[in-house]
Amino acid sequence: MHDPSGCNSTYNTHDEIRWYDQDSLIFISGLTDIDAIMGNDEKFLQDIEEAAKEKGKQAKENGMKKVRENEKILLDGLSETELCLLRRMLEQITENIDKIPGTSGKMTQRK
Repeated sequence: MHDPSGCNSTYNTHDEIRWYDQDSLIFISGLTDIDAIMGNDEKFLQDIEEAAKEKGKQAKENGMKKVRENEKILLDGLSETELCLLRRMLEQITENIDKIPGTSGKMTQRK
């Protein structure tokens, strides 16, 4: 979204209900009229790249935090032996999926 004044930024990145619990995923270019008219693409592309790197890192961190929180809930009450057995079962299932015709090499194994 192009908005050098910042007004749309407030409405679209702070005041909207879906951004109460997480950062906004809307990018405001902040290009001035002259940048937009003269086609200052380099500034625009640099700003997009910087925002994407920052948002990507935040999204990954938030996602991993949720995974860890949910994993604690899902695995609550399991012994180390049960967790080891579960890991082994999931690894075997992953290996078996790779044996299904048309899926070879599509699954990645995590240890």
